Amino acid sequence: MNIFGEHWKPDFDLTTFYEFDAKPEELMGIVKTPERLLDSSYSVYLNTELIDQGASDGSGTMVRIQAKGWLPHTFVFLVRIVEIDQPRSLTVLTQGDFEGIAKLSIESSDDDNHCVAKLHWLVMI
Repeated sequence: MNIFGEHWKPDFDLTTFYEFDAKPEELMGIVKTPERLLDSSYSVYLNTELIDQGASDGSGTMVRIQAKGWLPHTFVFLVRIVEIDQPRSLTVLTQGDFEGIAKLSIESSDDDNHCVAKLHWLVMI
């Protein structure tokens, strides 16, 4: 799916895996609630601001995020949830300091009290 047009080519194609001591439903609840992102990943997210609440399932939600990584830079970008399949996946579009699309897929482990999240970003700086 290339919603940016046929000539759009991302600068980065990144896939990251995270393990959590949580059920998929709990993780999705954090992802859909901007204020909780600050509590869950305080080393990455510096600030979040809800711009649009979106629908009751979370689709259409728009959030402004200020984040940092290992580099001495901070990034400000908007995230809009464009597709959601609770509690298993969501797709977001980003715009701001970078543009792109990301898909978060969540799988529960054998005991259902742990989950693995796969984040796949296609980003253009």
